[in-house]
Amino acid sequence: MPGERPLSPRLVHFPPPLDAVPDAPGFDAPNGDFSCVQRSRSNTPLQALTTLNEPIFIDCARALAARTLKEGGKNDVERLTYAFRLCVSRSPDNFEKSTLAALLGKERKRMPTAR
Repeated sequence: MPGERPLSPRLVHFPPPLDAVPDAPGFDAPNGDFSCVQRSRSNTPLQALTTLNEPIFIDCARALAARTLKEGGKNDVERLTYAFRLCVSRSPDNFEKSTLAALLGKERKRMPTAR
């Protein structure tokens, strides 16, 4: 029609899927298409295998260890407490401290060059 502007091309945007993390289904992650008020708690053998075998989790553990050695304190108790607080957002109780200290001692015997 006279006087009307021709239609201009429009940009159409299709958002990427929000569930782009391949490990999300193994951790019972909710669908990314809608909001989730509270996630259900789960712990499955598949989650344990994922965290043991996935390279990104190994890289994260190395980064946590390096940060703990650099910033965590001068002795094992301070470093264990620091790492625990980074991971769990609270201080460990006495049972947790003794369990972590025992695990550290066991791993030092298994890997004598690790200091």
